Amino acid sequence: MKRDCEEVFFMRLSISVCALSALAFLPSPGHAADAASQPADNVFQPASASGWIVTLTGNAGAASKWSGSKDAAFSGYPSVSFRRPGATRKFSSPDDAVSYALYDSARFDAGPMVRYRAGRYDGSDAALRGIHNARWSLEGGAYATYWILPETLRARAEIRRGFRNDDGFVGTVGFDWINRFGPVTVAVGPRLSAADGNYNRTLYGVTQADALANPRVTPYRPAGGMRSAGLFASATYQFTPNWAATAYAGYDRLVGEAAKSPIVRNIGSKNQYSVGGSLSWSFNWAGL
Repeated sequence: MKRDCEEVFFMRLSISVCALSALAFLPSPGHAADAASQPADNVFQPASASGWIVTLTGNAGAASKWSGSKDAAFSGYPSVSFRRPGATRKFSSPDDAVSYALYDSARFDAGPMVRYRAGRYDGSDAALRGIHNARWSLEGGAYATYWILPETLRARAEIRRGFRNDDGFVGTVGFDWINRFGPVTVAVGPRLSAADGNYNRTLYGVTQADALANPRVTPYRPAGGMRSAGLFASATYQFTPNWAATAYAGYDRLVGEAAKSPIVRNIGSKNQYSVGGSLSWSFNWAGL
């Protein structure tokens, strides 16, 4: 329990620090995405052209406890984002990583990003007893977004790697079909991910020592390849120019080397779910 609490604390602390560091001190007019949901199209335009538009968001949700788990973990946390008055606020999906656009045009933007990855610990579940820990990590890298159809069809790709020596590379590609119905913005689209051998061995591999300590698994050394395929949907309601609420749900199916893991097959599940929501408030802050 103590380890789980520490993990959630460091996750939220790291996300907040990364978001504030990346956004508060970079003057370029790019846009940024919270780790959780933002209003899809915040129309708030303050009277002042100076300072920043600050969006404070309260988030709550549930997702698989660790990659391949059959159990869910619940969390609630705040997040923050900044943009300059007059800067275009593009659609941002709740499953986008924390990112900052170093290059930003009408149809394409790209830049650095960071994403939190939950850990797996043998002390959190009796069924995992004896299996090596896959520690939590912050995965840094780069992202790129391209609007295939302006304001309607978005493609986004991320490539990232964790900061630990045993972390490998993982990449994701997603598409969002976006429709707006007055104050409501609805988005839905597929998600795909792939990972290298180091990533898969850390999260899904089973060592000889693991197999000797836990009779539910056998030795397994996965290679790289496709990791998951799924679908993600979100809906945002703009109550007022300043207030918005978002709900989301996602499903991923582990495939390839990840799906063959004895940890997934004998202890966890190939089916991975996420669900949650957020409430956002935007205001002008001229003090920066």
